[in-house]
Amino acid sequence: MSDLQSFESFTVIPAIDLLSGCVVRLKQGDYAAVTHYNTDPVSVAQAFEADGATHLHIVDLDGAKSGSMDNADAIAAIRKHTRLVIDVGGGIRSADAIDRYAAIGLERFVLGSCLIDDFDYARELIQAYPNRIIAGLDHKNNRLCGSGWTQTSAVHVDTMIDSLNTLPIHSIILTDITTDGMMAGPNLAHLAHCIRISQHPIILSGGVHTAEAVTQAKNTGSAGCIIGKALLSGALSLREIYDILNSAC
Repeated sequence: MSDLQSFESFTVIPAIDLLSGCVVRLKQGDYAAVTHYNTDPVSVAQAFEADGATHLHIVDLDGAKSGSMDNADAIAAIRKHTRLVIDVGGGIRSADAIDRYAAIGLERFVLGSCLIDDFDYARELIQAYPNRIIAGLDHKNNRLCGSGWTQTSAVHVDTMIDSLNTLPIHSIILTDITTDGMMAGPNLAHLAHCIRISQHPIILSGGVHTAEAVTQAKNTGSAGCIIGKALLSGALSLREIYDILNSAC
C-alpha cells in the first residue's frame, strides 16, 4: 500500500493537456470547448521547471477517447528535455501502454477508464506495477466518468475508493469535472470527505485557480494539487504559490 512517504511535502503539480500535439485546456471536459495555449509542449514544461516545479501531470486527450498513445512523441520529448517527475494519463488501458511509457522514462501512470470498464484487469495492472499506478477518479455528481469524460458511469467515487484501499496504488487524483477549467474554486467539501475514507494520498484536481485555493487544499489534507488553466492563462504563477507555501511553513 502506498503512503504519504510518496510525497515529502504538499506537492504543487502543473498540468499539460495534449490535443493533436498542442497544449490545450477543455472547459468541464468538453472537447468542443477547447482553448489552445501553445504548439510546443516542451517549452511549456521547461517553463514550469524553471519556475520551480518538480512534478508534471500530462493528459493525452486524444488517447483518453481513442484508448491509444496518440501524443507519445510529444510526451517523450518532454521527458527527454526536463528532469520533472512525470505522470501520464489518457488512454492507458493495457500493460503494453504502461511498458511503452516506462521505456520512455516516465515514473507514474494514471488509470481512469480502465478502473470503470474492467476493474479486475485494472487490479492486475496495479499489482504488476506497485506504487506506480495513480487512480484517476474523474466524476460528475459523485459518479465516475471515463473515455475522456464523454461517458458517465454508475460507479460512485466512494465505492471505487473503498475498492482501491487494499491495493498498492501510488495515489489518487480526484477531479470534480464540474469545477475543471471554470476558475471558480475546487470542491473542498468533497475532497475532505474522500480524504477521510481513503487509505491513499489524494491529489486535488479541478478548480484550483488562486493561491488561497492551493493553501485550502493543503489545509484540507490533500497530498498535493494539480493546476492547469490558472497557470497557462497567467492568472497564477508557480513562484507566487511557492512563496506563499514557504512563508506558511
